[in-house]
Amino acid sequence: MPSDLHRIGPGEACYTVLLNEAGGIRDDLIVYDCGALDDDQGALMLVINAACADADTAWIRERMEPAGLTVTDIKDGGVLLALQGPDAMGLLGGVER
Repeated sequence: MPSDLHRIGPGEACYTVLLNEAGGIRDDLIVYDCGALDDDQGALMLVINAACADADTAWIRERMEPAGLTVTDIKDGGVLLALQGPDAMGLLGGVER
């Protein structure tokens, strides 16, 4: 990922791309800081396109786990509703995080 993920804080997200070995774009994704990015136990949540989720997760796992990082697929444990656009927050109204 070419983005500086240290610029996002706890609860914030960054839209970025996943690069292949040649520096080309493999996919786009959203990275969320789950609250402790600067900590050795920090966690990131990657929101990957559903059509590519299995292949991208395997690709990420192959590169991260040898470095001692844990990759956990949580997509079967819930639902994601992506409400996007300039009126998204207004449409959410009183929905809490």
